[in-house]
Amino acid sequence: MKLNLHSRFLLLFGTIFVLGGAAGYQFFVWYADEVVSVLGQRFAERNVLYEKSKILSIVTREVTLAQKMASSPVLKDWVADEPDGKARQRAIAELEDFRGFFRSRSYFFALAASGNYYYNDDSGGHALEAPRYTSDQTEQKDCWIYVTLRVVKDTQLNVDTDRHLGLTKVWINAVVRDGQGNAVAVTGSGVDLSDFIRSAVSSPLGGAANILIDRNGAIQAHQDVSVIDFASVRKAAGKESQSTLFDLLDRPLEADALRRAMASLVAGEHEVQTLELRVQGRRQLTGLVWVPEIQWFVLTMTEPGAGSTSSALPAATLFLPAASLFLAVVLGLVLLGAAIILERSVVRRLARLDLAARSLTEGNARPVLSDNSPDEIGHLTRTFKSMAERIANHTEDLERQVAERTATLEEMAHTDFLTGLLNRRGVVLRL
Repeated sequence: MKLNLHSRFLLLFGTIFVLGGAAGYQFFVWYADEVVSVLGQRFAERNVLYEKSKILSIVTREVTLAQKMASSPVLKDWVADEPDGKARQRAIAELEDFRGFFRSRSYFFALAASGNYYYNDDSGGHALEAPRYTSDQTEQKDCWIYVTLRVVKDTQLNVDTDRHLGLTKVWINAVVRDGQGNAVAVTGSGVDLSDFIRSAVSSPLGGAANILIDRNGAIQAHQDVSVIDFASVRKAAGKESQSTLFDLLDRPLEADALRRAMASLVAGEHEVQTLELRVQGRRQLTGLVWVPEIQWFVLTMTEPGAGSTSSALPAATLFLPAASLFLAVVLGLVLLGAAIILERSVVRRLARLDLAARSLTEGNARPVLSDNSPDEIGHLTRTFKSMAERIANHTEDLERQVAERTATLEEMAHTDFLTGLLNRRGVVLRL
């Protein structure tokens, strides 16, 4: 079936409508993704600053208590003369007093000279003035004490498992120094790892996750305990392989960008940094801050479009139906307007021209036709009208010539060509 010009134009505009709709949809998806990324970065900045304040509220008090305990003159006197019974009693009483203020209600005290390790918590059941065990710096499970004494200036957090006590905690290690500034003991407390993850790492926002890493990128706290880098202090000192956040990134260039962001935060060039990373195959909008009090970085990772109605990131799918309806209405109005313009400016004028052409073929030498528009159709109409008038004039001239010749022939048939008088046929016709 052949399509007329009107149908062809409608088909063309329908195709344009479909292609324009597809292009508009792709543009909408791209633009929505950009909007979500921008809002996600702002969300990541605010959320990571909030998480930093929350972690500081949990850890700062513990760190301050550990530092205060490390500076206690009573404990320093005991370190100077550990066998002194009275000094030991006063020191144990001091440690017990501090224990009541720690979150985990526990303390530890490790002396460098003797290697004696004292520990107590709410479980009790042992003599307080007797060490739990004596460390040996040649043993890998005890070397954390001596590494801390050697590399830690003041205080450091370390996620580790005490092999003697069978306890896995976020240990707060504070170095005790004598009057000459020599590191002579390590003291502090520990926060239960599951309690720390629940309080500091877990996020109430759906799709958001918090990660804590040290300056080397080693993971110190994560919802997935299997990726945590335990004993980071010992591993870093011994240059052992560590479980780092860089190992979870899919793209090496993003690892370099993360290192640059970490360096700028440590240098104080920025308060917060935002990055877009692909972590284990998933796109993550990441906020990053440096917490100098604990020498760790806090990262908040959020998938674009994830969240709940409380403080959620707007997902493109939420306003996709409205945007699609709006796009369809706009394209529909454009198509309708184009069809009306086409009908008035092209199809209707061509129909008049076609009617005039058919009228001409049916014998109407002078069809009624007028179009003064300066466009191509107007020019074609005027040319056709001029052609029709020329054909009509030529036809009238031919008819006049035929009539004249017919009259001449008729006169010649009834008169004598020499005298001009009626011949026999003429006479008979007259009679």
